[in-house]
Amino acid sequence: MAIRGGTLWQRFDAVAVGSVGTWWLAVPLPALDEATLYYRDGGGQSQRQEAGDSRAISRWALRGRYPVFALPAEVGVPMRYYLQLRHSRVPFSALPFAINDAGLITLRQNEHMLLGIYFGLAILAVALATANAVAYRDSGFAAYAVHVAALSGAQAVLTGLASLYLWPELPQLNNASAIFLASLSAASALLFVCIIGELQRLAPRLDALMKALILALLACGIANALMLSELAFVAYNTVLALSVAVTAVGVVLAAWRSDADLRWLVLGFLPVSVAAVFPVLHNYGLIEFGFLTQYALMTALAVQAPVLFYGLCQRLTGRLLPSVRASDMQVIDPLTGLHSSPVLAHRLQAVMNAAQRHQQPFAVLMISLVNQASLQAAHGREVGERAIVTAAARIRSVARPSDMVARVGDAQFALLMAGPVTAGAVNDYATKLLASGLRPSDDLPNSNGLQFHIAVGHIEAQDTALAPDAETLLARMLTALHGMNGGSPRRFGGFVCRAAVLDAPSGIFKQPRWCG
Repeated sequence: MAIRGGTLWQRFDAVAVGSVGTWWLAVPLPALDEATLYYRDGGGQSQRQEAGDSRAISRWALRGRYPVFALPAEVGVPMRYYLQLRHSRVPFSALPFAINDAGLITLRQNEHMLLGIYFGLAILAVALATANAVAYRDSGFAAYAVHVAALSGAQAVLTGLASLYLWPELPQLNNASAIFLASLSAASALLFVCIIGELQRLAPRLDALMKALILALLACGIANALMLSELAFVAYNTVLALSVAVTAVGVVLAAWRSDADLRWLVLGFLPVSVAAVFPVLHNYGLIEFGFLTQYALMTALAVQAPVLFYGLCQRLTGRLLPSVRASDMQVIDPLTGLHSSPVLAHRLQAVMNAAQRHQQPFAVLMISLVNQASLQAAHGREVGERAIVTAAARIRSVARPSDMVARVGDAQFALLMAGPVTAGAVNDYATKLLASGLRPSDDLPNSNGLQFHIAVGHIEAQDTALAPDAETLLARMLTALHGMNGGSPRRFGGFVCRAAVLDAPSGIFKQPRWCG
């Protein structure tokens, strides 16, 4: 029923039978404006108990989410009670009930446990969504964070938790905040569906209607916060009902017409769209106050939160994947999967700095695949690229786990060997590389092998302080590698190889030695 600013009186008689402790009268409507219980005590004096969200909690007969009154009585003596209820705008349909001490304690514990689970989940959802929205500048996560925060805030007011714990002595905030937060929640739901469902692309007219409803909802929320008039409430309820319907249409349309990977995500928003129908119907007086009107939205949010979070993360991954791939191309060679030259230079500089501090030798091997050009000329580009990939795989197979392998040219590679390593050990690795390249490959025509030239740059411990910077060192080694075609090279297994040791003080290669 709609009291609409009037007063509803209820009279009842009760008789206490036996000593069973205190009995209580509960009116299970947290948003009830005023509730007053009148009776006469054993001495005939008139007594009253007050509650309701238009009063400070300190004036309530018993602190709680909704009015609860003690029913004092003498055993065997009939007592008459009068319950006065005042409630504006929203229809009143809560049925008062009597409960004993043990039942009241159990009821309150169960209610607070369930509400604690819900609001804990809501706070976690808001925190995670906000963190993702800030970290990735994602509008979908931002709209969802606002939606859950506003919906949870409205539920905190409507369930009485806000007045009990947040502003117990400021009852004027209850009515002002409830409808404003509910309006903000509905507006953010519309915005969320617009963004996730890409309605501006799929259905421009529906997108424009939803954005107009967002503005109307915010206006109604502000109007109801400033003035508690019947007209403002009717306008709010009308816009809210239309918004719930349009949101459902937008969800279904987006699920039908959007990309396959977004359909289930948009459908994940349906539970809240359906649950929002019950408070709207209650505002129109079409259904009574009960579990669905009070807890349907909470239950729906608990169901949809993990689904939507996973969906939003998948959407974010799909959106960031092109930029991640573009970023990876700057540090990873797309053909071989090896590190790029800038990454090698950065890592080499770090190795050189550490070697200088700890007086440790290190080495860099420059490797050239000298028969790649002939393979490509004879058999085509695909074979040429296959030779490069095979060369990269064989270099990695020889490298230690701590070494870095990079591609530094069309058919040139580098192997950075950090940590203490002797010149003899480096030459041994160079020999292994040569032997690895010699092995016939089923991936190449006629099972051809790979012909490597290798330039070895080894910095002794005493020379680490005199070594050039990383960029200069790599440039000089490439120059040495390119110059290996001249001179009188020694034939080794049908291909050419020569190794050299870098002289750090002079910056030139000396002591040429033949690999093998």
